Amino acid sequence: DNSKLKILALDKSLKEMRKAYGAQSEEVLALNEQIKEQVALIMEKEIEYLELKSAMATDYEELQNEFELQVALTEKMAEILNRVYYYAGTGKELKDNGIVDTEGGFIGIGKTKVLNANTDDKLFTLLKKDETNFIAFAGKSIKLITEHADGSYVVESTDEKSTLTITDKDAFWKLTNYLVVQIQ
Repeated sequence: DNSKLKILALDKSLKEMRKAYGAQSEEVLALNEQIKEQVALIMEKEIEYLELKSAMATDYEELQNEFELQVALTEKMAEILNRVYYYAGTGKELKDNGIVDTEGGFIGIGKTKVLNANTDDKLFTLLKKDETNFIAFAGKSIKLITEHADGSYVVESTDEKSTLTITDKDAFWKLTNYLVVQIQ
């Protein structure tokens, strides 16, 4: 009987507690549901973040490859733009190798030598414009056949050799990337 009374008292206390705290337990359940929804939303956002991160890494790698390709192309273009050529020889050598043609004049008088446009580049010596400051020639004097800006170079001659010193590279190579020199 004592146990029955205790159980009835506990049951009554439990009912009173349910009545008293019932509203709060519903709030706790509602908050619990909100927490579950927020956790699910965070997990979705984390998946989206990981997908975006992966896509960005792929895009970055593609951009890096494109950048490296552009750098290589730029370096190749700079190398090509930096190429200049020269040929030196006597008047007879220039004519025999087809390096120069004669133009103008009247009845063989006043003709000028000009670079033959159809000359093969293989006959010329390749130089790098930015690294070439002077060119030495075996001969007591030289004459430039190709046109280069006055004041952009200096010619110094001795009995054995002549030296062409380029004082302004941009001006010197502005009109042509070819230098034809007649050694006299």
